Amino acid sequence: MKKLVISAITASVASASALASESEWARLDRDVQALSASLSSLETDGPHVGGYIRAAYFNSSDEFFSPATDTDLGDFDVLNARLKVTGKRGDVGYVLQFGGENAGSASMLLDAYVDVPIGANLQIRAGQFKALIARDSLVSASKLFFTDRSELGSLFSGRAEGLALKGNFEAFDWSITVQDGTDGAGDEYVFAVRGAFDFLGDGMDMVEGAYGAPDDVEGTFGVSYWDDGTLEDGNGLLVEATLAASMYSINAWVADIADDLYTGNGSNEFFVADSTPFGIMGTFMITQPSPEQGGWEIGARFQDMDDTVDTNIIDIGVNYYADGHNYKYFANYKTIDSDTVEADIISVGISLGF
Repeated sequence: MKKLVISAITASVASASALASESEWARLDRDVQALSASLSSLETDGPHVGGYIRAAYFNSSDEFFSPATDTDLGDFDVLNARLKVTGKRGDVGYVLQFGGENAGSASMLLDAYVDVPIGANLQIRAGQFKALIARDSLVSASKLFFTDRSELGSLFSGRAEGLALKGNFEAFDWSITVQDGTDGAGDEYVFAVRGAFDFLGDGMDMVEGAYGAPDDVEGTFGVSYWDDGTLEDGNGLLVEATLAASMYSINAWVADIADDLYTGNGSNEFFVADSTPFGIMGTFMITQPSPEQGGWEIGARFQDMDDTVDTNIIDIGVNYYADGHNYKYFANYKTIDSDTVEADIISVGISLGF
């Protein structure tokens, strides 16, 4: 569009070139430059619209799904449907994201926030967004390796209204988040502090797995602390480390949860209070993508929930990247083992971004 407009202006004045004075040409040149800058601003500042869809089929013959009716699990599921609008007004960025999970669920506003810069290295986020606590929750669902998030990622995957102060100083990122607590509109808040250090290379991108990583190893180490003022002892500490190269990736985390479990920011199925759960995952690129074909990656994940029934969760997965994370197929085998539940679930699906 910019080239067409500029070309039209140039053509319209070409016939008068012999009569134009030097000052008139200078004025015209300034006008064309101003128009070009204006069009460039429109193109880069947005709004930009994108999104993705993740759909999968789940199957299990274990009785945990419906023991009363002895019904096996055989479920077609829309895991995520997202529509995201991003852009800038001057130096202030904005994000609007709508989405829904599961067939028939109503679309809803997920993210709605602005990022206001304060100097070169500080930024204030205001609106509705995920708490800046766990990397596993901040990775977009379209860039997950396994069908589901880790249990830690699910615990902090919800959104709440609030403010966050974020800082970036070369290899060190930090944030302080204040959001509405589990008392809703009450005067108690959830506070979170997070620091992340890129100890290898440029640090990890917000993605699971090795696909797209550079040849040299990159790594990030993070520590987070959270406290829900609504609860008497609703705090916790999280330590996590992630590294990846072009052939492999490793991610590990451990959390120390106090006597009251904070669950106001996401979903929780296995976490309990007064526990120290941990998890570790690794992936390996079997083949790298090429112009002729996509790439294959395999991976495994283990989670020990440290709950009262000794729950362990193991995932084994494989991804085929037809066009990176924008177009991929995935398959996952999950086994849940505890004193009360034994279940095996197979899922296959597709993720398509636009």
